[in-house]
Amino acid sequence: MPVYNADKLAVLRQLMLEKAQAEKQAIQLELEHKRAAQLEKVKDQALQDAYQVIQSQRGNISVQAVSALSQKSGELRKQLIRQRDNYAQAVFDEVKSRLEAFSAGKEYGKYLENSLQNAAASGLFDKNKETLLRVSARDLQRKEEIQKAFGFPCCVKADETIELGGFIAESREKGIALDRTLDQKLEQQKEWFYGNSGFLVEASF
Repeated sequence: MPVYNADKLAVLRQLMLEKAQAEKQAIQLELEHKRAAQLEKVKDQALQDAYQVIQSQRGNISVQAVSALSQKSGELRKQLIRQRDNYAQAVFDEVKSRLEAFSAGKEYGKYLENSLQNAAASGLFDKNKETLLRVSARDLQRKEEIQKAFGFPCCVKADETIELGGFIAESREKGIALDRTLDQKLEQQKEWFYGNSGFLVEASF
């Protein structure tokens, strides 16, 4: 069995202590690196979670803003439509009043005569077949004048849907109907008004 003197033992003990210290420092350094890496990973995850929360909130805010804007636009559009319709109704009430006055005046008889003659000359109706002429109840008193102006065999009947005047000529054999009522002319003017008056309803932001 070898024998070590005191000096050799002291040197050996010092070497062992230094080795142990070096290993301890190495372990501590490795632990610090792992701790730093883990902390960085946690930070990255936290930042990612925060970003997702912010984006989610931002999306909710955007949806709410668009929804509120869309609702406001819809309400304004409805308001503009009501104003337009009220104005149009006032205009056409005035036009209707004038047409009623016209059909009750002296010039209406000549107008009706010319319209009937033009219908007969259109070639749509057979002069050898009876044509049905539908007129307002008020114009039934003009029955003989209507038959004379049309010139072809015809049957004159009242139509409650005709309020303002004029007539609807029907050929049952040909399956055609010619609407020459003042009521129809008023409706055509309404269509023209909404299409060409410039009262287009737009409400956008």
